[in-house]
Amino acid sequence: MKRKLLVIIRVIVLVIVIHYAGVYLAQYIVYRYLQEMPLWMHDAIRFTLDNTGNSDIREPDDLSTIALLSVLATCWIAAALVVIPLYIVIRKLIHRRCHA
Repeated sequence: MKRKLLVIIRVIVLVIVIHYAGVYLAQYIVYRYLQEMPLWMHDAIRFTLDNTGNSDIREPDDLSTIALLSVLATCWIAAALVVIPLYIVIRKLIHRRCHA
């Protein structure tokens, strides 16, 4: 029971760290680099919407919202790709140090 609770706490902490790291990275990218939506992003969103049967979405506000959500999702993935291996390395170092 104690081990299961420890695993649940570790997973919750990892999810929270990944969430906040992704959000802060997305805020940095949006505030620093995205003054307007780049043309390539607009074209990619249009292409995706047209080919998935959602061609009725034409409002510029909807497209900018989709662009911000795609940046956020990409930042969450990038944060997970950094945080999870870092967590594994730190856990191995702590485990090695405790058993040495």
